[in-house]
Amino acid sequence: MGESSRDNIYSLPLDKIEPFRFDSPVADVFDDMAARSIPYYSALHDAAASLSRHFHSGQAAILDLGCSTGSMLVRASLALNDPRAEFIGVDASEAMVRKCREKLAGYRLPGTFALAHSDLLNYAAPPAEIVYLHFVLQFLRPEDKPAALARIAQTLLPEGALFLSEKIRQDDAKAEACFTEEHFAYKRSHGYSRLEIAQKRDALEDVLRPNTLAELTRLLEQAGFSRIQVYFQWLNFVSILAIR
Repeated sequence: MGESSRDNIYSLPLDKIEPFRFDSPVADVFDDMAARSIPYYSALHDAAASLSRHFHSGQAAILDLGCSTGSMLVRASLALNDPRAEFIGVDASEAMVRKCREKLAGYRLPGTFALAHSDLLNYAAPPAEIVYLHFVLQFLRPEDKPAALARIAQTLLPEGALFLSEKIRQDDAKAEACFTEEHFAYKRSHGYSRLEIAQKRDALEDVLRPNTLAELTRLLEQAGFSRIQVYFQWLNFVSILAIR
């Protein structure tokens, strides 16, 4: 089922920290990396899958943009349990698409599945009733985020739903410092060493570009979403339902 290996990418001291990339070494350990780095990662997928039942009609596709290894696709298919459902997974990393294909092949899932290797900004999406965008926007350049969200809004049918999960930042420096330290404590409790945490933070330094919750809300409003509701937050991790 395309199972993930243990994430040891940053376990040894590195002479040079390269910018973080979703390449083959990361794809091979991504499920373990995400589970040990993102609080309630599995629960976020389950919540989005369950909430999707309120927006699924079978009239248009269900898109997972930045599908990584396909965990969201699996959960959504099982939750909707509809052989008519058309799922499309898109990822800019060819290695992630490969892992996603391996994972999907390990299940007998209701619905049809297609995968595309494409950048989010260049993907010609079909009409959709549901879009998942989990921890993807944070890796885009600030100037590209409005266009990406506008394209998603235009892709969605009226009353269609975007399920967006992101790491955010706080305006208040004290809160940001406290939340960051708590997140590091979470990682240590899940087996990461201080060296691993420090080296990965360096790798993400110029790659991860989080917004505040207020900024995210404004971006969604400007893109054309009429109703925006947070359905989960743990410190600097948030999940949002945005309805077109």
